[in-house]
Amino acid sequence: MQLEMIRALDGDTLRYQGRYLYSSRYPQRQALSRFPSILSPNTLYVVVSPLLHYGLFEFVSQVPDNSAIICLELDATLAQFHRSYRLKETLNFRYLETMDSYLVEHWLKDWEFLALKTLVVIYASAGHQHLLANYTQFMDSIKVLVEQQHKNAQMLQRVHRRWLRNCIKQLASAPVTYTTLPRMERPIVVVGAGLTLEYARDWLAERAGSYYVIAVDTALPALMAYGITPDLMICLEASVINLLDFIGVYYPDVPMLCDLSAHPQTKRLHAGETFFTLSDFSHASFYQRIREVFGLPSLIAGGSVGITAITLALQMSDQPIILCGIDFAFTLGKSHARGSYTHAMQLAGYHRLVGIPLLQATLERPLVKVQGVQDHLLDSDVVMQSYAQMLIHSTTKRIFTLNSPYAMAMGLPLWNDEISPMFAESKPKITWSSTAVHRAVHRAWCKREMTFLEQFINGDLSCWQELSYLFVGEEYSREIAQSSQAKRRAIEVLGWWQASMASSK
Repeated sequence: MQLEMIRALDGDTLRYQGRYLYSSRYPQRQALSRFPSILSPNTLYVVVSPLLHYGLFEFVSQVPDNSAIICLELDATLAQFHRSYRLKETLNFRYLETMDSYLVEHWLKDWEFLALKTLVVIYASAGHQHLLANYTQFMDSIKVLVEQQHKNAQMLQRVHRRWLRNCIKQLASAPVTYTTLPRMERPIVVVGAGLTLEYARDWLAERAGSYYVIAVDTALPALMAYGITPDLMICLEASVINLLDFIGVYYPDVPMLCDLSAHPQTKRLHAGETFFTLSDFSHASFYQRIREVFGLPSLIAGGSVGITAITLALQMSDQPIILCGIDFAFTLGKSHARGSYTHAMQLAGYHRLVGIPLLQATLERPLVKVQGVQDHLLDSDVVMQSYAQMLIHSTTKRIFTLNSPYAMAMGLPLWNDEISPMFAESKPKITWSSTAVHRAVHRAWCKREMTFLEQFINGDLSCWQELSYLFVGEEYSREIAQSSQAKRRAIEVLGWWQASMASSK
């Protein structure tokens, strides 16, 4: 049945597939009653099936500046109809006609300066009833995204200052990056420092000559101790404690992908090539400018270096990806493979009167019991479990796990070497190509960033939007930019720039 527009007492109503989408008598009155009279700050409003847009213009004009609106229509016929009624989109007001959670996640990062905390769904008509299951599923996804962004914002408030300082220190010299990711036409083993690495060390050593090995930083000391050379190492960690993973590790022929926000000493400890990237943890203008000027590739901000390594492996090969030590679980008394510095430090502070210090700190997070690959219970925590959820909900069929007693069951198939016997031959050597901007361009860009800060400190608010990165994870507006807090932060960051530029001379 076609969509029909019918005249009613206070406006037009719509009939579709045998159902009225508004009241048959008072459609406008009914539609207006669906909008809340009290509007909350820092809120994402999703207006479902706006159709004739009754009351939407007034609602949009009343929504607080620190909130955002998405108009959602999943039915193709209704979406085509309502396009002639559309209002003009703005930064905080968007239309969506597909179940594209990735686009919503992208918008949420665009809206990070709004510090969105809650989700409010407004059913402007009954148009959603025709695809009720789809809308319910999508609303659940958006709710999770908003909650996750709020948690990320809270985390960024704690760590962003360190990340920003590290980025500025790394920019004392022009960062070198790769031009394109090389292809790896063999299975890739992504190695973490979980207990499966120790369990499967002999298996990995026998296959390191034919499989490619991508290692996260925490696994490096164990791999060195086991005599296994990775093909690529990845470092994202900004904390100084992470430098322990590089002490005694000597891989001069192994390239490292290093996040620009990682601790600056990491590059100095690595004897081989270092290619910089930048995690997509913020859409603030400062980080966008870095990517554009220096051509830095963007890494998924998955929160876990293991998730990042898996994502890179999927991009670099069409072959199977095998997890080894990416367990997201542990056993009480031991959380990391023997040889890793985390395990060594756990043991170093242990004696009969004091428990294992770092393990005790780990256990301060809420523990959960999870099912293991071998159908027994393992220990995990809410953080690791949230990382595992990304793999559990992954649609790719190329990720495998080993039949380890220490790995969480994530619904992934078990790897069997007999699946692909042709991979027994030696793997081809990987060739990387690198690039860096000219020194003069680099120095001019750094001085431009310092000029923004100097002008702002001297009272020029024309560049306040360029300094939104000073408040990553927090609400930011022109009013906040006028505060003494914003000026103090700008003075501190300018000091970091001045020290960084002085050290590079």
